[in-house]
Amino acid sequence: ILARYSEHEDTHGSEALSSSKILEVVYGREVGSMRDEVLGYLRLKGIVFFLFDNLDRFWTPPSFTNIDALIVTGLVESLTDIRKRFAQRQIAFYWAVFLRSDVFEFIVKGMADYGKLSVASVEWNDPELLVKLFKNRILQGFRGNSRGWNEIWEAVTVQQVRGQMTLDFLVESSLMRPRYLIRLFETARRRAITLGKNKIDEDDYMIALDELGWQVLEDFDRELVDIVPNVEELMFDLVQLGARMSLEELKNTIGAKVRDLTVVETIIDVLIWTGCIGVQGEAGVTYISDCGFKRPFMRSLLRDPHKEIIVFHPTLASIVGIPR
Repeated sequence: ILARYSEHEDTHGSEALSSSKILEVVYGREVGSMRDEVLGYLRLKGIVFFLFDNLDRFWTPPSFTNIDALIVTGLVESLTDIRKRFAQRQIAFYWAVFLRSDVFEFIVKGMADYGKLSVASVEWNDPELLVKLFKNRILQGFRGNSRGWNEIWEAVTVQQVRGQMTLDFLVESSLMRPRYLIRLFETARRRAITLGKNKIDEDDYMIALDELGWQVLEDFDRELVDIVPNVEELMFDLVQLGARMSLEELKNTIGAKVRDLTVVETIIDVLIWTGCIGVQGEAGVTYISDCGFKRPFMRSLLRDPHKEIIVFHPTLASIVGIPR
């Protein structure tokens, strides 16, 4: 490839390459033989899984461009073509591209062949499914034990935390994220074991919640910095507003840090998306996991910046001494 490009430069100088010339330079004569070598090796395997993640790591709703759409479209078309080529050699090729829901809504649904794609949501918006995952995880430690779930659960933990069923407390505190759910329980369990307790009690869970709150705060602060530079420690400023605030108060606090209205709206979108904030309504607080991770719906709840009440997630609010 380098030799062919150098040859072009020697002949045409710094003249820009046409698209057909780029194809000629890149593909040349070797790709066919290289493909045969790769496919010959993969036939020994018989099946290939290709998983593409973190493509949208730095994409935020206001920053989507046509180039982003082209990247996703080109990737999907390439993987589809690869699958056809593999099928001709009797090699099973399965692929998946992982995208956030807001990226999917904006980009993928605008693709001409969107309806032909197999789509599955892997977000956790059903508490019962999250509880089932948690139960399976706990039961893995009791394989070969004849006791059922209820008997095991009663033996290892108190059944209520602050008047709430323990499982409900764990799920609510996890921001619907499995890793936070498991971390909260494991932190409480380790504390109970260290103190020589027979089972996990309420104090263990509250100490674990406090530790999780700080971890979530740091995680989300890093997520913000990934998307919006120069906003380090913004989350620590925001949490000082307390459990409840007006949308105007939230915007003013963010604006004092970034001084750019567009960036302020981007940060609010990130806070909504991560589940940090919800919107207080007549029926209670709505977080993004309560509406199928539909960010536009959450945005529709924020019509009046003076009247709308923003609620910080209890896991975050608890770290500054605000009761759940």
